[in-house]
Amino acid sequence: MKKKSFIVLILVLSIFISACQNTGQKDKQSLGIFIGGNEGLDFSFKENQPPIKVLDNNQDPFYISLNLQNKGEFTIPQNKIISSLSGVNAEAFSLSSLNAKLSTSLEGKSKSGEQVIQSSPEELQFDQAIYKYDLNADFPTSLRADICYLYQTRAVAKVCLKSKAVDRDTEDKCLINTDKVTNEVSGAPVKIKDVKQRSSSSSEVKLTFTIANEGKGQVYSPTAFSDKCVDVSSERDQILVEVISASGKANIKCSQLKDSNKGLIKLALKEKIINCNILTSTLQDIAFEEPVNIVLNYFYKGSIEKQITVLNSEQ
Repeated sequence: MKKKSFIVLILVLSIFISACQNTGQKDKQSLGIFIGGNEGLDFSFKENQPPIKVLDNNQDPFYISLNLQNKGEFTIPQNKIISSLSGVNAEAFSLSSLNAKLSTSLEGKSKSGEQVIQSSPEELQFDQAIYKYDLNADFPTSLRADICYLYQTRAVAKVCLKSKAVDRDTEDKCLINTDKVTNEVSGAPVKIKDVKQRSSSSSEVKLTFTIANEGKGQVYSPTAFSDKCVDVSSERDQILVEVISASGKANIKCSQLKDSNKGLIKLALKEKIINCNILTSTLQDIAFEEPVNIVLNYFYKGSIEKQITVLNSEQ
C-alpha cells in the first residue's frame, strides 16, 4: 500500500514540475507587447435612438445614434469612422443626409504594466429625423446602419538570422528552421498567425505568415471609404501590408508584394499566405534574433439593423 502511495506521489510531482516548466517556456517566449484579441470597433444603436415606434405626419421627431467603443489596440483617426443608413427614405424621414462621420479620434485599449486600460465610449449621431407623411396604416420598416472604420494590425516576430543561413552551429542561440517563430499581434479583427521561417539558400531566410480576417465584418483597402459607408466591390478583401526589420538593415522582399516589402494583397476565403525572403549575406556570422514588424492597414465594415414602425396617428 505504501509503495502504491509513493508511486502516485511521484506521478503527481512529475505532472506539477512539467506544468511549471511549460509555463516558464511560455512566459519566456511571450514578448508581452500587445493585449491581443480579434475585436476592433464595437457598435450598437443607442437606447431608444431610434425608438421602435414613431408617429407619422410630422408629429414625432427622433434621433438615430450609435454607441461606439474601440475594443482593439489601434487609435482610429478623426473622420475615419463613417456610418451610412439604408432601408429608409431620406426624404420621407426628413433626413438631410444618410451619412455621418465621427469628427474626433477614438483611442483603443492599452496596457500599463500588467493592467489593461479600456477605451472610452463615444457617440455618433445623425441629423434629427421625423416622418412627414400622413399614413393610412402603420408602416413597419427595417433600418440598417453600415459602419466603416480605418484600422491597423501590428505584429512583431522574433526572426533568427545569420550571414550563412544554411550553416548550423552548436553555439547558435536561435533556430533558422522553425515552425514556431515567437510572434505577438495587436488586438484587431484581422490577425497575423502561423509565422514560420526556413533557410531558402546559403544566404537567404524565407519568412512565411498567414493574414486572416477573424472578425465578423468585411475588409477593404485603406482608401476605400471617405464620405459614405457603401460597398466598394473593387476594393473588397484588400489589405496594405508592410514587412520591415526593426533595425531596417535586413533586406526583405515578398513575392505577394511584387518583390517589395510593401503592397496591397487580396484575401481569398478570408485568408492569405505571405512569403518573404530575407537576404542575409551582409549580416553577421553569429546567429541573432531580429524583431520583424508586420503592419496591416485596412478599412473594416460591419452593420446593425433595427425594426421601427411608423404609426398611423389617426387610428
